[in-house]
Amino acid sequence: MTCYIIILILLIYIIYLNYYINKIKINSKKDELTQLYNRKYMNSININEYYIIIADIDKFKNINDLYGHNIGDKVLVTFSKYLKIYFKQFEYKRKIKIIRWGGEEFLILFPRVDLNNNGIKTEKVINIIEKLRQEINNINILTSRSEVISITSSFGINFKLCNNINIGIELADNELYKAKNSGRNKICYIK
Repeated sequence: MTCYIIILILLIYIIYLNYYINKIKINSKKDELTQLYNRKYMNSININEYYIIIADIDKFKNINDLYGHNIGDKVLVTFSKYLKIYFKQFEYKRKIKIIRWGGEEFLILFPRVDLNNNGIKTEKVINIIEKLRQEINNINILTSRSEVISITSSFGINFKLCNNINIGIELADNELYKAKNSGRNKICYIK
């Protein structure tokens, strides 16, 4: 009887331990503030399955400087939640990956094919991101001083097939800088 109790206790301990190990693995790939995936998540991605999009909150440093880091964090969380909500409307929503890339930059991995393995046209992706960009213009964030902050964002999209994830991201990043340098609140892309 004592042997069965010891075995039962060991089984419960193993189940408990596995649960927390899995939780730690999942949390290690999530950004603590936004609850989006983080850079570590990229190790498990086949980049050739995705178009690479980088989104950046325009003039984010000004928000931090004017209103403080707590409001900056509120902007990041609001922006992140909005991205998640926006992409839920698409049939292939489970294939879309949103990653907090760093600071106010977000990587959106948009599938090259839909659920029926039909290719998603670049024009469709541009239209989806353009609509997102326009809707972000309507986000209002209330500060602790009862001021309303509006935000805009710029996007860089890489439609080219890249075997190297760093090159793919660099191409999208170059397009983001073109959008920023041409006045912000824009989309630039490379095909």
